[in-house]
Amino acid sequence: MVEAHNITATGFVITWEAPQGLFKTFTVTIKEVLSGNKDEDSAKEPDDDEPTAGTEAELHSSNRTLEPLRTPDRRSSKKSTQVLAGSARSYQFRNLLAQTRYSVSVVSSGRGLRSKIHLILLIFHTSSGPEPPTELLFSNITETSFSVSWTKPKSKVTEFKVTYTNSANGETGSMSVDSQLSHVLISKLSAGSSYEVSVRSILETTESEPTTASVTTVPNSPSYLHAVNVTDTKALLLWKPAQAKVDHYILTYGSAKCEWSSSLVFCSCGPLLPYPYPTDCSQVQLNGVKESGEAEVYPEGTDGEPVWVYCDMETDGGGWTVFQRRMDGSTDFFRGWKDYSKGFGHLSTEFWLGNDLLHALTSLTPMSLRIDLRSGNDTVYAHYSSFTVGSEENHYAIELFGYTGTAGDSMRYHNGRPFSTKDKDPRPLSIHCAKAYMGGWWYKNCYKANLNGLYATFSENQGVVWIDWKGKDTSLPFTEMKVRPVSLRPTVMKSQR
Repeated sequence: MVEAHNITATGFVITWEAPQGLFKTFTVTIKEVLSGNKDEDSAKEPDDDEPTAGTEAELHSSNRTLEPLRTPDRRSSKKSTQVLAGSARSYQFRNLLAQTRYSVSVVSSGRGLRSKIHLILLIFHTSSGPEPPTELLFSNITETSFSVSWTKPKSKVTEFKVTYTNSANGETGSMSVDSQLSHVLISKLSAGSSYEVSVRSILETTESEPTTASVTTVPNSPSYLHAVNVTDTKALLLWKPAQAKVDHYILTYGSAKCEWSSSLVFCSCGPLLPYPYPTDCSQVQLNGVKESGEAEVYPEGTDGEPVWVYCDMETDGGGWTVFQRRMDGSTDFFRGWKDYSKGFGHLSTEFWLGNDLLHALTSLTPMSLRIDLRSGNDTVYAHYSSFTVGSEENHYAIELFGYTGTAGDSMRYHNGRPFSTKDKDPRPLSIHCAKAYMGGWWYKNCYKANLNGLYATFSENQGVVWIDWKGKDTSLPFTEMKVRPVSLRPTVMKSQR
């Protein structure tokens, strides 16, 4: 019995059974079988150098359908013969043409005679799919792209299909490439990531087996290098770390005031910051930043987009993420729902950080709220031990409790209310408060605090108001609203300084 195994588009392994020690050699012959001969359905006549008789046998294949034996076209058929030792029971054919029929004969010989009994004739079709490409090579590898090239098959194909998969997260992409080309640029990839790339030949609607290789993109560079806490002898350097996993960073520095023959190189293995991706200003502070100012944080974690915020590192131990400030009237706060959702203004002056970010910040960990108010030389504050802002689906509804402070508990009136703007009032009670009092806020019917009202306006109760402190007729010149994790008490924050 003859069987075919490991059948691919370009070859297969043939095996046979025979008694051990009976034969000295096996002669394996393979020939292309070309159609078109008028006698192709008749029995095959052997060549002069082949045995003169034998029995046509069926090829048993584990993964292909075989056809009855047909006569080849002798005018152009190609033939190859291999003589094997008598102990052989298999032979592998390589580099065959796809979509080609072959006849294979296995002839045994021993004691000077060629056996007729062991002549086996068969016809074999290589893979039903087209011939695959070979020799995948990668070049021009960067943080987010690379080029892949391949050797085109000898047989005809319609196009090539290139598939690439991120080994870490399983994200997959694919593209079609014209059959005249043998290379393509793959872009929009993740830095420092391993990708498995496969290329298939396409012939009409059938695909070849894939040719596969792996490649790793270049890790992205650290960015936003800056110095803080600078003294005459030292400084703290901060940077945004590479998104990809790295072994260490190399820090090179030298004097800018004199010639420098060689750089001093400092290698640090392992994390340099307690929080490489800080979610709020409290973690920025724990990274060593002591001065108030702008910082980059990741409210949605490492998978989210970074956001610039203003950090108050001085008030009540610091670590506050500021989300609202009124100070000079330079920013218009009478805006629509979309602006209040995404945020507006300038972090260095007046701004609203955005309700989407407020929801993200207060969803990560339990947050406390602090509101600082100033009018002339008078300053007061209101502190709430718990503060959350709902999602947009819940209209950014506010929940807060645990008041302490000197300003009075004006926010308690607004607890549980949705946010409303001049173009959206989710749950009106009487009048459209946002329109009437010219702001975006958690209005009820209508307010006891209106910190996003018209700046420096003292008529019709439309100003920046905190009733429990200055009443409804005073428009406050300075307000600042900020959040900090409940777990970071002032005493804890001070101990880090």
